[in-house]
Amino acid sequence: MFESEKFSDQYNLFLFSAIDLIMVPIILIALYFYLNKIALKNLDLFEKKLIHKVLILFIIGVFINAFLGEYYYDRYGDAYLYYGTAVMGKKALLENQTIFFDILFNQHENFDAPTIALVGDIFNHDPTTENFTKVGVIINLFTFNSYLSNALIYAFLSFLGLLKLFMTFKNFFPQLNKVFIYSFFCMPSIWIWSGGMLKEPICLYLFGTFIYSIYKVFYLKNFNGINTIFILFSIILLFLFKVYYIITGFVLIFVFLIGSVIQQKNKTLIYKFLIFSILIGGLIISYSQIEALIQSSFEKYSLENFSEKVLAINDSYITKEVADFKLPELNFSFGGTLNLIGYCSLNTFFRPFFWEIKKPIQILNIIENTIFLIALVKICFQGFIFKSLKIIFSDKILIAILIAILGIGFIMSLTTLNYGSLARYRAPFLPLVSVLLFGTLSKLKEKNAKTN
Repeated sequence: MFESEKFSDQYNLFLFSAIDLIMVPIILIALYFYLNKIALKNLDLFEKKLIHKVLILFIIGVFINAFLGEYYYDRYGDAYLYYGTAVMGKKALLENQTIFFDILFNQHENFDAPTIALVGDIFNHDPTTENFTKVGVIINLFTFNSYLSNALIYAFLSFLGLLKLFMTFKNFFPQLNKVFIYSFFCMPSIWIWSGGMLKEPICLYLFGTFIYSIYKVFYLKNFNGINTIFILFSIILLFLFKVYYIITGFVLIFVFLIGSVIQQKNKTLIYKFLIFSILIGGLIISYSQIEALIQSSFEKYSLENFSEKVLAINDSYITKEVADFKLPELNFSFGGTLNLIGYCSLNTFFRPFFWEIKKPIQILNIIENTIFLIALVKICFQGFIFKSLKIIFSDKILIAILIAILGIGFIMSLTTLNYGSLARYRAPFLPLVSVLLFGTLSKLKEKNAKTN
């Protein structure tokens, strides 16, 4: 298996180079033009002004991320892996086009001998990681090996994904458009970890595109070929890169649809029961088919022998002395599972607490964790637990998000015992947490105002 640190030393790869002085301004101008002419056309003037301001954070995040990789992490990490494979892909294109297409369309185990001779083991990874390296190879064709230019494109795609999520959820909570802009775009984990050549920025773009396209097709009844293509495009790529994103998307959609059926007032109980049964059946069938595909193609994401996999991952973190917390005893009974879901979701979205800080960079996580904790405490005190839960369960958007983030928080914390890694993995899902918390607070405020 390839080790990114060796590659960065062997090929003298740095995240800052002279070509950046030429390419970065060109990329910035091109992206800014696209943002103004196309991406923001459906927003009002107030929202456009705020979006322009928060975009600066993402540009800053690119330079911070590169600085961290170069100096804080001592030129080691996933950014070097994806940058290295992108540079090697460009080299293959210039030297031998046959090798380039072999890299682009085949897995490492099926590479021809000339390809292995040129690239060595740099593409030798698990299937999802190797699939993702192709993205960097393609984007790097237009950036001339400029890491910062590549990272700016990744950050901009992440920004577009957030923008699509914002344009979706602001329609359900129009009174929170300003709150959503700041909470979606300004959380440190989002704009810092979106600023590197990593999976998360691309997956956030695809996830946002999927949710927004589904919203346009099935909620706004905007049936057209482009939206359908975006949906299929997002599903396929998310399945190839990080399958739990698309599972989260499906959970959101199915729970939302189930909630819509239950809340229909002009339908008979038999009709609701039939539609409800069809949706539940569809969810079960979808899950079984996805699990079968995962088992056959991406075995590490399969739920088969789940407990053994979790224990193996936990042992690995402890052995390497990088575990920041320990899981309780794994008990997958009904009560034990509920306890684990609560504990793991707390770890994923609300920790570390300020007294658990071990590294300076974790101070940034404390900022967003504190914001979320304050919002959660306000929900508990303003509406008490049962009143708050009643509001969430009566709103099809809020209940769908609650179930989705509990699921993703559960899986992430079971398989990632390091706060630094969790901060990066959870970042694309923080907008959902914001919608749940601030949406619930808004509904509570409205209900309390009517009561008073």
